[in-house]
Amino acid sequence: MILVEPGLFIGSAADLSDAQALAEAAVSHVLSVDSEDPPLPQGAGLQHKRISVLDQPTSDLLSHMDDSFLFLQEAVEGGGAALVHCHAGRSRSAAMVTAYLMRSHRLSFSEAYDRLQRRNPDVQVNTGFQQQLQLYETLGCRVDRSRAEFREFRLRLLVEQQTSPRSQARSLRWIPLTPPPPRSPIGAGSAGGLCSAVPVS
Repeated sequence: MILVEPGLFIGSAADLSDAQALAEAAVSHVLSVDSEDPPLPQGAGLQHKRISVLDQPTSDLLSHMDDSFLFLQEAVEGGGAALVHCHAGRSRSAAMVTAYLMRSHRLSFSEAYDRLQRRNPDVQVNTGFQQQLQLYETLGCRVDRSRAEFREFRLRLLVEQQTSPRSQARSLRWIPLTPPPPRSPIGAGSAGGLCSAVPVS
């Protein structure tokens, strides 16, 4: 379990077995980003949210980024701490922590991911999740299901998931890896602004 910033930890499923460490870190919320339901320490009174996904480029994390942000924000603002974990603590959990940093600090994907990697050099978000985080940045760190970009994401994701198992190892090449548009001034509130233009609430 590694401290990313005050109130936010990243780790693996194995960290849940150390009830003493969780208590000493004042962990009050656990965000599990895993296909398996992890056993939580009994009697710890932890708030738990689980996102059931595999560590594959075609898994949809984007749809869960807003709800996860609010869950983690609740822990931090409530004086507790949150642990975000997946099985190994490298890809799925790192993607959700990156999304949280983007929105809470109004950072671009690259800025937030670099910040996380400085705290934990072992994280390695898979290419599909990286592209979803770039799309999250384009959406202004708010998942707006009415936006054309999001509808295209969901449609193409479904198509990709229906192809052969071999495709599961490929990245979602339909999401462009081009640099994002120039930053809007903070508070501009444009429909296509970046996370820097999103007021945190």
